[in-house]
Amino acid sequence: MKNVLIITGSPRRRGVCARYAEELAESLRGMDVRVGQWNMAESSVAGCNGCEACRRRFAVLANSERADAAGESDGQLGTHSAPAHEARGASRSGQFGSSDSPSLTFQRPTGNDLVVIDRPIGARVSGYCIIRDDMQKLYTMLDAAEEVHVVCPVYFAGPPGQFKCVLDRLQPYWELRRGPHALPGAADAPKRPVTLHIIGAGGDPFGFAPLETVIRSSFGAAGFRVSEVIDRVGWGQPESESEKQTFPAPSEGE
Repeated sequence: MKNVLIITGSPRRRGVCARYAEELAESLRGMDVRVGQWNMAESSVAGCNGCEACRRRFAVLANSERADAAGESDGQLGTHSAPAHEARGASRSGQFGSSDSPSLTFQRPTGNDLVVIDRPIGARVSGYCIIRDDMQKLYTMLDAAEEVHVVCPVYFAGPPGQFKCVLDRLQPYWELRRGPHALPGAADAPKRPVTLHIIGAGGDPFGFAPLETVIRSSFGAAGFRVSEVIDRVGWGQPESESEKQTFPAPSEGE
């Protein structure tokens, strides 16, 4: 059964995005998939402070792998198990991040031998960010997800500030894939699909291109790809245009 994750980026608990996400979840469940949900409104996530602690932790992992490889006999394949702090973040079997989640195999060449590092998706990044908040749960769910749906409102053409913190905290994925201590093969792994559902009242002449760009950039760096953008601007809003809040068209030069 495929793991599908719905991320709701609105800071409002019972707003339009929350209602839309619930309808989306029900629709997906009808397709016989395992649906997980993470809501910004129910979470507290600090912004990335650029401390590079995740980079240093991947450096420790890389050194550990080299040590493991040096201990293997010629012609054998070594398996690197997930660090203990990652295992503590695993969920119960049958849920996102469980031990039965699909895995990715990364290969690190060591001399003439090839060490195969089999890392469960649910243990890939969770635990590598030193900020202990609700982002840790999202890391675990993202690690296990095979498909992601992002339901996000438009705030002045971009994402809400609270959700931008979440997007910035995807940095450990970039370190794993592209950083100076990245696991070889990680950047070449197939990118998992993301569908972006855009929610808004409408009327802003600047549209939502910046929101789409930020989502493509952050999730792209994390090893995902935006496969579809669904414009739901106006969904759940008053039917009468006169009841919607609109913005005046920008004057020339703005």
